Amino acid sequence: MTKYTRQRLFEMMNRVTGMPLMESTDLPPGITNKDIITLDQFADGADVNEDTTDVKMQPADLRGMLDVKKTGVRDREQPYIHNKTVEIIDKNGKEIDQNWLRDQITQRPATLLGTNEKVGKTGILKISLPAYKGLFYDESDNTFKVVDTCPNAGTCKQYCYQQKGRSVMFDVAVISKSRILNFLLNHWKEFEYKMIDEIETARITNEKKGIDTIVRWHDSGDFLSDKYLELAMAIAAKTPKVLHYAYTKMVGFAKRATVPPNFVFRYSVDPESPETQLINKLKDKHAEVVPKQLFKGLLYSEKVQGKKGVKLIWHYNSPEAINELKAKIATFFEIDINTIITSDELVKMPEEGVNKWNVIVTPSDADTAAHRKDVLGVYLLIH
Repeated sequence: MTKYTRQRLFEMMNRVTGMPLMESTDLPPGITNKDIITLDQFADGADVNEDTTDVKMQPADLRGMLDVKKTGVRDREQPYIHNKTVEIIDKNGKEIDQNWLRDQITQRPATLLGTNEKVGKTGILKISLPAYKGLFYDESDNTFKVVDTCPNAGTCKQYCYQQKGRSVMFDVAVISKSRILNFLLNHWKEFEYKMIDEIETARITNEKKGIDTIVRWHDSGDFLSDKYLELAMAIAAKTPKVLHYAYTKMVGFAKRATVPPNFVFRYSVDPESPETQLINKLKDKHAEVVPKQLFKGLLYSEKVQGKKGVKLIWHYNSPEAINELKAKIATFFEIDINTIITSDELVKMPEEGVNKWNVIVTPSDADTAAHRKDVLGVYLLIH
């Protein structure tokens, strides 16, 4: 993958838009001055317990922030700022040096796109943001800030940040994702040009190998604002020979967007997500998590040595087990059993029609069902 250089961006901008390289001076996409309050303002306005580990709603969701949101319609969830009196700690409770952290996450990412061992030879690339909440360093005023990277998160919430008195936890393991988020929020026009450059470079390489190029937006994180989603649509439109897709809970944003024909949205059904009611499961491409009780005893796993260590491969116990699972899913989700197939069955079929199949996906199956246009529902067996 081509690494970031200013000259490379200049060449890419000329190739795509004919525009000169300029540092973005805009606020991050979808964020206005009204969206930012200090942590002191937040703490004064919210009844925050000293330890919120077991609190279902995280600090950014609590009353103080909701009071601020009443002043107008919001593009995204409220971010908040760490001031100099707030410690940033690791998961062991040790304070992280903020100068070191600033230097780490403000490094320009060498690449925005990664790969996943599950995708095999399908040519799928992915972009990852921190899950649920992300820390970035606002280079315009030299302060750390937190944004919701999954504003409509429901049962899938991963508590990457938690407030304990005057401390906020940061997981050092997500620094690479934080660099991508930091680059997006501080230099989001450059982010667009770099994404296009990486995608087109990969496409040219893959075409020589006879492989299609597919981009998955967010194996963690989501479209944190409507302007960011519009940016993704623009990138897809400028890379028309590449298929883009995304699981998302930002259903309202997606349904309002002008979506190019090479982008597939798959809405994640979650009863605790505020926009699940906008999903029409008879028409909209969607994904659901299958309760474990439905497939208990019907699959088994084996450990296999992979390139990155030992991984679990899942198998059905028997053909009868597959049929039993299809019947259970048909009854539970109230769908036609004749439309239900496994991922293995799907990949043997040519893509035809729209919203024809409902596909069962095990933890070790490739993500093919998510981006196929003939798949209506994806039913995930998550362990």
